[in-house]
Amino acid sequence: MKDIFQLYVYTMGDKLYAHAMASLLDTSGKLFKNRIVSQSDSTQRRVKDLDVIMLRGADELVLIMDDTQQVWANNKDNLLTVERYHYFPSSANQFRVKGQSLVDRGVDENEQEGQLAALVPVLRDVHRQFFENVDKGSTEPGDRDVRELTQRYRRKILAGVVIVFSRVFPLEMKRPEDHHFWRMAVSMGAVCSKALTPETTHLVATSSGTDKVRQALAEGKMVVSPRWIECCSVLWKRAEESQFVLP
Repeated sequence: MKDIFQLYVYTMGDKLYAHAMASLLDTSGKLFKNRIVSQSDSTQRRVKDLDVIMLRGADELVLIMDDTQQVWANNKDNLLTVERYHYFPSSANQFRVKGQSLVDRGVDENEQEGQLAALVPVLRDVHRQFFENVDKGSTEPGDRDVRELTQRYRRKILAGVVIVFSRVFPLEMKRPEDHHFWRMAVSMGAVCSKALTPETTHLVATSSGTDKVRQALAEGKMVVSPRWIECCSVLWKRAEESQFVLP
């Protein structure tokens, strides 16, 4: 990525931690150089903001990769949310992750199929489209804005998919449209509905014993667990449904 992006480290840790982590990631000092931002550099407590590294009004040029959406209150449209990287046991314990940390297991993230590998095609495609639009002098709204280009890419992930949910939302929830699984699916281009129809392609369910599940299977529709939606979101592509069938 260093060949097409200017890279920064931005952490809510202190300056000593920030530079230590940058040194581990960049032993040569050529990737980040002095572009290391820590908590003491932030203009608001417990908030990350692009105003620390660039002028206001240039947000259309920046993409953010972070595992915590809440800290980017002012720049959510720039954010590509990633899975937490639990390499050390202290991290896994802090977030109550089941199983061992990566270091305990003696492994690291898969270079070919891990979170970073999944995002490389996204970043390269957005970069390519942005400069192609600049070179041709496009004046179409969003053509020179990495935020809009990223959302266009994301909306293609589940384009053409029509989803119905079964026992995913609390019974007392009056607006299922506000549930994070519904919103996540829509952000990837899917259409969500409350009832099975001939157009329905997928039923997302938590239990295999519901009438909706039996009907969907009888009609030849795909039935998957909610983890399928999460996986599609993390990998930025349509995950293989056969890996998320209900027990």
